Amino acid sequence: MREHTVTEDERRDGSPAGWRRVRLGALCDIVAQQVDPKIPEYGALPHVNGENIESGTGRMYNVKSAASDGMTSGKYLFEAGDVLYSKLRPYLRKVALAPTRGVCSADMYPIRCDPEKLVPEFAVWLLLSDAFTSYADAESRRARMPKINRDQLFAWEASLPPPIEQRRILALLQDKMAAIEKAKKAAEAQVEGLQDLLEAALRASMGDGEGTTARLSDCLVEVTAGVGDTWKDHKVLGATREGLANAKEGVGKQPQRYKPVAPGTIFYNPMRILIGSIAMVDIDDEPGITSPDYVVLRGKPGVLHHRYFYYWLRSRAGAAFIKTLARGAVRERMLFQRLASGIVEIPSWKAQERFAAKALEIRTAQQKLAEQLSAINALPAALLRQAFRGEL
Repeated sequence: MREHTVTEDERRDGSPAGWRRVRLGALCDIVAQQVDPKIPEYGALPHVNGENIESGTGRMYNVKSAASDGMTSGKYLFEAGDVLYSKLRPYLRKVALAPTRGVCSADMYPIRCDPEKLVPEFAVWLLLSDAFTSYADAESRRARMPKINRDQLFAWEASLPPPIEQRRILALLQDKMAAIEKAKKAAEAQVEGLQDLLEAALRASMGDGEGTTARLSDCLVEVTAGVGDTWKDHKVLGATREGLANAKEGVGKQPQRYKPVAPGTIFYNPMRILIGSIAMVDIDDEPGITSPDYVVLRGKPGVLHHRYFYYWLRSRAGAAFIKTLARGAVRERMLFQRLASGIVEIPSWKAQERFAAKALEIRTAQQKLAEQLSAINALPAALLRQAFRGEL
């Protein structure tokens, strides 16, 4: 297929030659016939809602029939080739092309395009573009609950090529998106492989026969003192399911009480440790401070290596251990005293050091892969920007 280069003359009005600005409402309509899923004819059809559409990709998954999904209230009928758009929280970018006839919930717009003006597959990518997402997000925030209504949807203007050019661009988009997805899956497979390697190294560290059983209170030291008046000199760090992260919010009313987290420190949110909100500041991380509500601790030198304990605590074995200490609701706090009361098997110090060295190698590889994945994940949006500027 030919490559299209946009000339300066084409750029004078902001669009390539032959493209025109048009409201979405002039290209399509919402055709939503309400049906009763208790009627077998409709209950056997696939039922789609926002949860069945993957954000930003146009893919559907885990679709069940309306009857097996337990649907009893009225649903809306759509046909194969309709564009299904989730009108709730537009920033989630949930759009998909219906492969077959089905029914959808009231949180979806079944959009039927005029193929002589807007190719349905092209419309999916159009509604996934940054331009539309930014518009829909801004419009939806006027309501109490983020939602874009029909008038707002159809009022949006886009610069579009004729259908023959839409199909040419669409073919290029599909090829390039498939290549991006292939690269993403390959990187994700490497991430999983590194995690498996880490788990294997953890298991191997107990295999030298020199480990011991110990109470964590004999292996850990809690950090309780605040950073004091130097708090302004430090960035605020938090703990997430993925590990170390910059805190979403700044310091609170008593910033002097924020705890220092230097290399070799582990900390966790005591309200969320059960779901994995645990972090570590390692030798190549910038130190900082964290909330005084967080539990901050260090391993005793020669007894418990911080890197070994961190990865063990985030492993399957560590998660099982945490659950043995938990009582009551998920939101119950797990302070240092309860964690320290636990009894665990600890490898010899030499075995911990070997694991720590291996874990550092794996961590470096993980960081490089994370950068690759971040770059790969940014490609679809960049590609769509090119497509809707006429640069493909």
